[in-house]
Amino acid sequence: MGNDEVKWSGWRSREIKIRDGTDSAPALLEVSGGLATRFNMTPLRRTAGTYVPGPSFTVWKMSRRRVIVASEYNHLTISRMGVGSDNATGLGGWKVRRLTHDAIDPLDGSTSGRGPWILFVGEGPRRAMRVTWNDGKYPGVLTMYGVSFGNGTQISRPDRTEETVRVKGPAYLVFDADRWAIQVT
Repeated sequence: MGNDEVKWSGWRSREIKIRDGTDSAPALLEVSGGLATRFNMTPLRRTAGTYVPGPSFTVWKMSRRRVIVASEYNHLTISRMGVGSDNATGLGGWKVRRLTHDAIDPLDGSTSGRGPWILFVGEGPRRAMRVTWNDGKYPGVLTMYGVSFGNGTQISRPDRTEETVRVKGPAYLVFDADRWAIQVT
């Protein structure tokens, strides 16, 4: 599977294989749901007869999220969830797309976004960036992943709404907050 772009989609709950045994790079994924739907997605480390779940995340309605699945996980379960007081399952299905490295924007200058997003830090000297989480109202989470291996390391402070973080690549940064803004200095 490596760096090739692969796509999966469906309407029902399902488990998909996102990497084979020789792939040690974190899986770059873009996930989305259909109109008025909610899906819970959980990475799994599956071996012969056993599985270990990882941290799950939810995709609401027609939102689009970019996430990284750590290299220790090789499958992803997608579970359709009910929405609203009548627990309706909504309209539409889900889509998961494994992204290529080229689809990830580089960390450069200033930028902002909503929800989880991934940026790439290239090789070079350590760089500082000023992060503002949720318009300065409450903290977000910044996780750094090596490009060719590994599990993420949280590099943001859980008690800060604004902070300066120093990063050195090559690496992927996952910004996870309702709103985030950065200024590279």
